[in-house]
Amino acid sequence: MFRNVKIKIIVSIMSILLLVFAGTLVSIYFVSYRDVLSENLNMMAEYADNYEKLLSDDHSEPPGPESPGNVPKNHDAIFGLTRFYSVDFGKDGTVIKIENENSSGLSDEELTALASDVSGNGDLSGSVNHMLYLISDTNRGQLIVFMNNTIADDSFTTLFRYTLLFGGGTMILLFFFSYFLAGRIVHPIKVAFEKQKQFVSDASHELKTPLSVINANAEMLTRDIGENKWLSNIQSENGRMAGLVNQLLQLAKSENGNVPFIVFDLSRAVTGDTLPFESLAFEQSVELKMAISEGIKIWGNEEQIGQVLSILIDNALNHTTEKGTVQVMLKRSRNNAVLQISNTGEPIPPEKREVIFERFYRLDEARSRTYNRYGLGLSIAKAIVTEHRGKISVDCANGWTTFSVTLPIRSQ
Repeated sequence: MFRNVKIKIIVSIMSILLLVFAGTLVSIYFVSYRDVLSENLNMMAEYADNYEKLLSDDHSEPPGPESPGNVPKNHDAIFGLTRFYSVDFGKDGTVIKIENENSSGLSDEELTALASDVSGNGDLSGSVNHMLYLISDTNRGQLIVFMNNTIADDSFTTLFRYTLLFGGGTMILLFFFSYFLAGRIVHPIKVAFEKQKQFVSDASHELKTPLSVINANAEMLTRDIGENKWLSNIQSENGRMAGLVNQLLQLAKSENGNVPFIVFDLSRAVTGDTLPFESLAFEQSVELKMAISEGIKIWGNEEQIGQVLSILIDNALNHTTEKGTVQVMLKRSRNNAVLQISNTGEPIPPEKREVIFERFYRLDEARSRTYNRYGLGLSIAKAIVTEHRGKISVDCANGWTTFSVTLPIRSQ
């Protein structure tokens, strides 16, 4: 039980850390890339403005890095170190001027073809083949400005790779920290739970002696003074108390996990433990059916599994309507053995299907008191199943109430 709690704490901590890490990484990457892209587009727009200004001043050359007009007085010096490529189209689609000098890695024809492609896609800016582009309308037609973005793309790829690398290493370290932290969180709960179990066990043992003395004295008084309703009440309540103490001892034993496990034939055990209930079912006018698959073996304690079966069959018989049916089924499902005890009768309300496995919970208070039931049977069954690394659940459908026990099939 505590192992599962510890795993859940670790998973919760790691999930939160992973979400924070992923959110931070995506935010930093997105914001940084957006800022760099915005700056590059601004410089391309600056280039397009300067290009138009220089041409209007009858300059024969567009603004390249060597051109004084390329660096405004109030602009960052990086503008002057950036290489731009452009294709100037006329209104009729003819090429007026190409600024390339082959430093883009593309020939003039390839750069012109690329400019024609981006001009027709409807976007005023974007990225293609690691090249940023900006489309600017001019008095003559359109100016398509390009800037090589390979270095920025590679830089962000490298940043992303190293962030994942160092982030992964950090997550591994945080996993061990989470493991340690989960252990510290679970430890006081485990100690308190162990003390509670020890108290239940010790109190049950201590109560057995005075209950035995009370019962013996009541029997002696009955012999001396004969039948007496007050003595009958004492003996009746003493018997109920003794039954409760015995079930508390069984619960403590089930939760302690100090029972030997062996490989045993579950099919044979279920068949043998079901047969004694046939006479009881006959007396209650209930039909008891069995559907047991042969050859299913598990690693566990045969006596405890038999106790689970007895609790569930007894529970089914007591909640089955007259002329009803109780069915015991054992089958194999992949690597699990599935034991199902079903009975006809009133369904368990949905809101009570989770709490029926809690200690001292009784679905029918009046019937429980009449039949000396204390609300511990299903708690004992759940404790045993949990100790066997299995699961127990209840479902109600089509007039049937079914308790399902799933146990792993393994050799040891």
